[in-house]
Order: sequence, then C-alpha cells, then structure tokens
Amino acid sequence: MSAENPTAAELLTAVNAAILDLVTGNVKSISINDRSFTYQNLNELRDMRKQLQMEVREPSSTIRLGDVS
Repeated sequence: MSAENPTAAELLTAVNAAILDLVTGNVKSISINDRSFTYQNLNELRDMRKQLQMEVREPSSTIRLGDVS
C-alpha cells in the first residue's frame, strides 16, 4: 500500500484485515492511514468498509475516504 496516497482497494484490504485482527483478538489496536482503531471502533470500520466497497465497485465515483465520518 502506498503510504502517501493509498487506493480505495488498498484501504479496503487494510480495513478487512483490521476488522479480522480486532475481532479475533490478535491485536488490541491497529492503525490505518494514520488513524488508530480499537475493538470499540468496529462499527466505524464496518461503515468505512461499506464506503470503500462502493468506491471499488464504482471507481469513477468522486467520493473520497475523507468524506466518511
């Protein structure tokens, strides 16, 4: 993953891995694109995953990750 400007597909892969690691207890917290998440942030990660899945399916979309809150 490009550290400076990751693609939606790269971020989606990272979010999926983070969700798995947090759910299985492999880690207590994880960072994605300079943001930290814990088990308590699972809903936020799931929402982010939905947004990224839409971006990956529709690459011409103008929605950016910064628009997800």
